[in-house]
Amino acid sequence: MFKFLGGIIVAINSNLGFFPGIMANLIGGAIGIYVFAKFDVYIKHKYILWKYGPNHTSKIFNKRNRRLVKFRERFGLWGIAITAPIILSPPVGVMLALTMTDNKRKVCLMIYAFCIFWSVLIFVLDHFFHLDIFKMLGF
Repeated sequence: MFKFLGGIIVAINSNLGFFPGIMANLIGGAIGIYVFAKFDVYIKHKYILWKYGPNHTSKIFNKRNRRLVKFRERFGLWGIAITAPIILSPPVGVMLALTMTDNKRKVCLMIYAFCIFWSVLIFVLDHFFHLDIFKMLGF
């Protein structure tokens, strides 16, 4: 969540302009989505080793994991793709979506499409309507 929104905040506050700001944000999002989709199994394995140690065998169920599973079951792949750039963050969205399907191309395209949507929407609201979304949200 913070990397994607942080990229938008930096692009807006540094006065990059409309198209360069969107492009910089989308390039960063594309790289993040690609890396996490390409190396999802390796990243999950390393994270579990780092967090729980090498002798860990059972699945970890905590409050956050339960919420993610409920979200995945309730809203499905489209819900993950829509909310990944803003609420979940693209890496978490990619990892969560890949638990539903093995089609990495579909997951990457869906999440990236909504990265484009959210970036353009926020930049349009800021650039053309002069609405400071981040002040409204308290950032």
